[in-house]
Amino acid sequence: MIDLTSLFKEFCEYLNEKIKWAGKDKTSKKSITKLVFKFFNQKISQKEGLIKNSPWMLIDAIWRYPKSKYTDECIQIALEHEISKRKISDFLETEIPRLIDVKAKYKIGIFYPSSDIDEKELREVIKKKLQNSNFLAIPWEEYLFIFGRPNRQAGENVILFKAFHYYYNSSENRNVKVETLDQIIINQKRIV
Repeated sequence: MIDLTSLFKEFCEYLNEKIKWAGKDKTSKKSITKLVFKFFNQKISQKEGLIKNSPWMLIDAIWRYPKSKYTDECIQIALEHEISKRKISDFLETEIPRLIDVKAKYKIGIFYPSSDIDEKELREVIKKKLQNSNFLAIPWEEYLFIFGRPNRQAGENVILFKAFHYYYNSSENRNVKVETLDQIIINQKRIV
């Protein structure tokens, strides 16, 4: 079983000082994507013993048990990482529905909006999308949506990550519950 709150913290720790967002020697989008997938391969494939399929349908990557260990759940993790599309509407209209459509225990979306987000409004819009499609959901599925963007703290360039954890509460007629996780600030890569 994967704890999505811990996964978010480990993800941010892993990226700390590995990305330079802008300016001279900035990290390319392709390199950021490789780092993200490297983290998930190490965390999921090596530690959890799951097999990666990439891409799968329109999802960037999925992880499932080896065929000999298939369960009713089959796909354990579906990951959608989008760094090229930076408009919030792109996430809401394209990427999040892809995750809703796939049957998986854990669904993770990582996005990088081009502007600051109204956290409360975004959280509620996603919740409504999930609630409106709860007839598609499997009872135990959970979502983790991570949003990262450059920021400044104490005169230093940093990257701010915010995350929302969504899950279905079976005791309340499958209502969607949402938890806002603590925001995490990571340092950008230093070029000397």
